[in-house]
Amino acid sequence: MPVVYCPECGGQMLFDASIRSYVCKSCGVLYTREQLAEAREKQFKPAEDERAQAKKKRKEVLKWWLSDKKEA
Repeated sequence: MPVVYCPECGGQMLFDASIRSYVCKSCGVLYTREQLAEAREKQFKPAEDERAQAKKKRKEVLKWWLSDKKEA
């Protein structure tokens, strides 16, 4: 079984079958499987946005670099 880490503090989470939720050993936060998936998605989404912005900026710089830089 893979180790699940808390999106809040990074501590190890354990599944409690009696309440059907994950419980963080460090901070005590509770997540259902669905809530945990949503929290992870939100946690990694900014990194995807930053990569997209960096890619767009590289394309703009490349377009400028390959253009005829003469001012009219």
